[in-house]
Amino acid sequence: MPWRRLADDLSDHLVRVSTTSSTDLDGALAYLVCTKGGVATLYTHGGVAIVGAEEVQPADGNARAFVPARMRFPYIRSRQIDGSVLLLTRDHFPLWRLRDGTPAEPVAPWVTVQNQADEYLWTPDRAPWRDRETASSMQDLLHSAGASDVAPLLEALLLMCENAIENPKVAVRMLAESPKSTPIVP
Repeated sequence: MPWRRLADDLSDHLVRVSTTSSTDLDGALAYLVCTKGGVATLYTHGGVAIVGAEEVQPADGNARAFVPARMRFPYIRSRQIDGSVLLLTRDHFPLWRLRDGTPAEPVAPWVTVQNQADEYLWTPDRAPWRDRETASSMQDLLHSAGASDVAPLLEALLLMCENAIENPKVAVRMLAESPKSTPIVP
C-alpha cells in the first residue's frame, strides 16, 4: 500500500491521551484500536496500552507525524544464514534487510527469520520511546542504512485499528494470509 494512502487512513484513528494514570501516556499521541465497556485499547510508542475511553480525544493533525517507535525502530540486529542482516522490532518482526553496498530493503513482517547470531541494540530501560539518546541512535542507524522513515509494519497497525485487533501478531498473521499484502512503498 502506498504510504500516503496508508497515512490518510491511519489519521482517522489518531488520538491524544489525557490521563493521570500514566506520565508516559499523558499528552501522548496514539492510535485507537478499539473501545469496549468504557475502556480504550491504544497503540502507542511503547506498544498496546489500556486507558479509560474518556481519556482519549481525536488528535489534531495528520498521522504522518506519528509512527509508533515500537513499530519503527530496530531492537535486534540479526545476522542471517544468507549473510544479510535483518533489523527486527522489539516484538521480533523483521523491518529491514541490510546487504553490503545496497540500501536497506523493507521486509514483510511475516518473513521467517533464519538467524545465526543476534545483537540487541538497546535495553528495555533505554527504550527509544523513553530515551532520546537511544531514539537518536536508532534513527542514525536507519538513516545510515538507507532505510526510509516509513515502517513496514504500519499496514498491520491499520489492520489493528480497522478490525479492533489488540495483538499486533494477529494482524501480522492476517497480512501474511492476504494474497495482496506487500511491504509498504515509501
